[in-house]
Amino acid sequence: MSGFRRSARLVAFALAAALAGVGYANAAATDTFPEPPALAPAVAFWVRVYTEATTDGGFLHDAYLMDVVYQHIRFEGETRPRERERIVEHAKSQVRDMLDWLAGGGTPRDDHEQQVMRLFTVALGHAPTAGDLRDARDNVRFQLGQRDKFREGLVRSGAYESQMRAVFRDQGMPEDLALLPHVESSFNVRAYSKYGAAGVWQFMRGTGRRFMKVDYVVDERLDPITSTRAAARLLKENYSILGSWPLALTAYNHGAGGMARAVKRLGTDRIDEIVLRYDGRTFGFASRNFYTQFLAARKVIRNYESYFGPVQRDQPRAVEVVSLPFYADVSELQNKLGVSPAQIAELNPALRQPVFRSGKRIPRGYALRLPAGSTAGSGSRWVASVPAEMRHSDQRASRYYTVRRGDTLSEIASENRTTIAQLLAQNDLGKRQRIYPGQVLQLPDRPGTAPRRVVPPVAIAQATQPEPVADPTLPTPAPTAPAPPPTEVAVAVSQSLEKSPPPVEPATPPAEVVPAPPGETVAALEPAGMPPAPSPTPAQAAPPAPEPTAPSPAVPSESAPAQSAPPTVAEDEAPFSPSDLAGPEPKLRVTPEKPARATVALAEPAVTPAESAAAAAQKSDESPYRRVSRDRVIVDDDETLGHFADWLEVSPQKLRKLNKLKPRQPIHVGQTLKLDFAKVSPDELQQRRLEYHKGIEEDFFGSYRVTGTVEHSLRAGDTLWVLSHKLYGVPTWLIHRYNPDVDFAKLVPGVKLQIPVVEKLG
Repeated sequence: MSGFRRSARLVAFALAAALAGVGYANAAATDTFPEPPALAPAVAFWVRVYTEATTDGGFLHDAYLMDVVYQHIRFEGETRPRERERIVEHAKSQVRDMLDWLAGGGTPRDDHEQQVMRLFTVALGHAPTAGDLRDARDNVRFQLGQRDKFREGLVRSGAYESQMRAVFRDQGMPEDLALLPHVESSFNVRAYSKYGAAGVWQFMRGTGRRFMKVDYVVDERLDPITSTRAAARLLKENYSILGSWPLALTAYNHGAGGMARAVKRLGTDRIDEIVLRYDGRTFGFASRNFYTQFLAARKVIRNYESYFGPVQRDQPRAVEVVSLPFYADVSELQNKLGVSPAQIAELNPALRQPVFRSGKRIPRGYALRLPAGSTAGSGSRWVASVPAEMRHSDQRASRYYTVRRGDTLSEIASENRTTIAQLLAQNDLGKRQRIYPGQVLQLPDRPGTAPRRVVPPVAIAQATQPEPVADPTLPTPAPTAPAPPPTEVAVAVSQSLEKSPPPVEPATPPAEVVPAPPGETVAALEPAGMPPAPSPTPAQAAPPAPEPTAPSPAVPSESAPAQSAPPTVAEDEAPFSPSDLAGPEPKLRVTPEKPARATVALAEPAVTPAESAAAAAQKSDESPYRRVSRDRVIVDDDETLGHFADWLEVSPQKLRKLNKLKPRQPIHVGQTLKLDFAKVSPDELQQRRLEYHKGIEEDFFGSYRVTGTVEHSLRAGDTLWVLSHKLYGVPTWLIHRYNPDVDFAKLVPGVKLQIPVVEKLG
């Protein structure tokens, strides 16, 4: 951390502490969510973000002294990412030139420069020195405005807020915790981040599996009420560990273990001291600002009409809930109920697209929401009236194909007795017909029947803070405003109406505390113009199951000194990706030699359009990651021991013993794992495994698309995690898929990787 950053924090805290006296202690004793004077500038900044600037602009500001705002940038309707990047970079260059002038002894040349000097004087408590101004040039940061997104979230939240408040009230917790989705997702039911966080509470898959059902057919992270129950349990855990709601809320972003270490290191549980003084390696901009964002959102919501005028908020919708005692086909329910698949999708966001597109059945035990009046007042009578031929005893099996290098759609269709049109419809491949090695394709059950895709009438969401797409300053285009999601209130139509069951607990135990972010770095890089990722945070690195995965190895360096150990899973228990919150740190540590700006090229797909099939490369063997060789497999991306235990219906401890793994020892990509097939056949394992990976891919490509590739030449200190989260802003599994011939367990300097460039749909 630079001297300026540290001194700025300490000065701000000292000033606030001198002004506050015992104010913090008194406020903490009377207010569940105190606002310490030291955090007031940050709260005021986020109020401005939520109420003044829309996603058609934003603020250039100092990343540490939040009351120093240089400029309100307006894009004037410009939506092209590269043009927005150019506008932001030009404005940042002007600010840096101004700071250089002032640091060199120049006097303010106009009213704007005089105002900047006044802002620094107030923030620092003294006139800025030349060193202060020189260091400040490295902390110029752009924050996209959120006024339009916040208002949209205000409208949507009316459908759920009363039920969410009831969840927290019933748990004896502060009801205002129900306002947290304003910070995370703008209450967008289908919000999805590129690293896999989903729903209004932005749970990662791994954390979500601790409290909810998350699989290929049902993803309860997308159910706003079920996920609220899960969030309440997680926040309650955080509070039991940390003892205050400010810390428990910050732990929702940074992890309870990470916050416990901050408390221990600083010897205080005061949120203002921790925010301003703690310099943990992964305690970045998003973590520092998470609590102040919550306070700002709470302040705006309490008096929203003064900021937005009259707002017509969505109202809860009356529904009937029936717990299904059998597996059910959506098409058959339509015949029985007269309720369209689109209506079922609208009222049941937890049902994933395979239910509507690929013929998967609604699972037995699922609490199905139906329009009021569907069951004629009696859920049990309705269930009893369902014909026997519609009462299925098991899930419909699926057929899958893993794409190999050189495959073409026509070859895959011919080999599997189907058509290109059916493959496109079954897998939602889009007009470009592009797929890649390792991608999992679902095959139609019956030749000649391509299921119709049902799209829920809720636009795929942009979370509250849109993700940057070119560098930490690049704003994203203003997305199309999503339609309001369905509202829901279960009405008591009959004593026999069955209620929604509680969240499903996973078969595996809670996550163990082990090293987690995949990659101990020797040097963090930020080549100019590359698509970045958000700051490394617990949520982004959280493993998708209770069992950990080992860090990816760093590219070796003989001269580079070793760095501190990577953060543990305790820091990675946060449920969502802060890329949707506040963006990355303004500047990463950079080695002296920077790579040249890469040229974006069209992505080279594994499968070309059908008309160019003749030019496809010769096939290679199917990826070894997707094969079972006797009783062994090779671990793939996003897989943990807990996943294999679930798929095999055995305990993680049994697999540990079978593989001679020590307690809490993680597994890693490329590792050979011995399996126990006593309860599940190899074919069943592969089906479950492929469905897991296909679910991740479908979620990602439902919200993002690949626009090209850049070539990255590895240097000492690079890790896959750094490339994914620090430099390019793409998930690690996608990097693997675009580099099928690279052994990621043996990375050396000079190896060239093809990195996909992605952008958000809409």
